[in-house]
Amino acid sequence: MRVSVDPISLVTYIISRMEVFKANSEAEFLQECGIKDFNDPRYSKYTSRLKCLRDIKEYMYDVHVLERKKSYEEVTEIFVRVNSLDAKLRGSDLALAQITAKWTNSLKNFEKFQKECKAGGFDYDLGIYIKNLVACATGQSRFKTVSSLSEEKLQEGWENSKHGFNFALNFLKSNIGIDSPALLSTPFLIITLGYYAYHNNFSLSPDQESNLRYWLLVANAKGRYSRGSSETYLDQNLASIRNGKDIR
Repeated sequence: MRVSVDPISLVTYIISRMEVFKANSEAEFLQECGIKDFNDPRYSKYTSRLKCLRDIKEYMYDVHVLERKKSYEEVTEIFVRVNSLDAKLRGSDLALAQITAKWTNSLKNFEKFQKECKAGGFDYDLGIYIKNLVACATGQSRFKTVSSLSEEKLQEGWENSKHGFNFALNFLKSNIGIDSPALLSTPFLIITLGYYAYHNNFSLSPDQESNLRYWLLVANAKGRYSRGSSETYLDQNLASIRNGKDIR
């Protein structure tokens, strides 16, 4: 039986990256792939890919050398300020850096809870759990307030946010029949459910459960947090809960 080999796969496996960096041209690599002249339709594609690989050698990296006497908190603050000037990192990444600088080994706690939720059928990015923490600790969802939170406040907020998140997942599964994140328009709905439970001491009356179930179904169907200003809408709901407004 004759086995056909994809030329692109062939290039991927037979060419060593180090050999590309050592060579001054692509000629020998193109010949290995069976390309003999410029008229070959693969010539332009493969030449371009090899050039992109070789250009890595010319990439300029910015290196910032800090004094050894700086504290971990100072280094973290510099890290956040430098990266906030561009879109290299997400807001949750910067917030996580600030949190872990204040609260030693907190990342292990976050990742452990993330795995527990994944085992229960809800696999979310770590940023969702950080936003949930911020919501319980500050009453709003923006990461800009993280730098002002003490370690004690972060730990307290984390415990409350875990209870709230678990409450929300149980509510979704038991009261609505949603057992997968695929059935939710956004995980922000879980944050709102958990925050509401937290402000009601994790004990809801039958009337509250009924109204909360109705709100969740409508908010999910209408994409309450799936529009452009999702954090703005989330903060509106968090403020309503914080101010003791009725679910209606």
